Amino acid sequence: MAAIGDTIKVLFGAFTMSDMITISGIAIFAFILGALAGRAINRNNSSDGASMRDLEKKVADSQESLKRYQQAVTEHFITLSHHTTNMAQSYRDIHEHLATSALRLASAEVSQQILKGAGIDPSLSDIEATAFGDDGGIEAPKDYAPKVPGGVLSEAYGLTDSIDDQAELDAHDELSDPTLKVS
Repeated sequence: MAAIGDTIKVLFGAFTMSDMITISGIAIFAFILGALAGRAINRNNSSDGASMRDLEKKVADSQESLKRYQQAVTEHFITLSHHTTNMAQSYRDIHEHLATSALRLASAEVSQQILKGAGIDPSLSDIEATAFGDDGGIEAPKDYAPKVPGGVLSEAYGLTDSIDDQAELDAHDELSDPTLKVS
């Protein structure tokens, strides 16, 4: 301890008490001035931080607003697509109803002209029978295959190797096929 006291006497021994008060006052004034300067710098930095936080908040709000807008646009187009599909289906239903009613209610000549205009062969009796509600031309389904040489289930049906081979197959199938014997 004595060494510290001797060091203080050597350092400050040349100063008087009034000099020491002046030096202490200057030191206190410098400390206060440094504290005020530090606070001013800190205030500027904190206002930059606050403005940075404000900018980040605005960007986040803008992004959220953009997401909501994009979602609303997507929902709008989905709804529009459904409505357009429904409208197209309704149009087809109306067109089909009008065409069917026109064929059913109009005379035979007008119906044939309508069918020709639509590109449908008016000579088809099943279309005419269906359109006019005439059940006279409709037959019950048959439970047998139509008669064709060799039969529909013949291995050679639809194949043509040569005329001589086909004639042999036909003659052979006629003899062995029991369904051809039914009259």
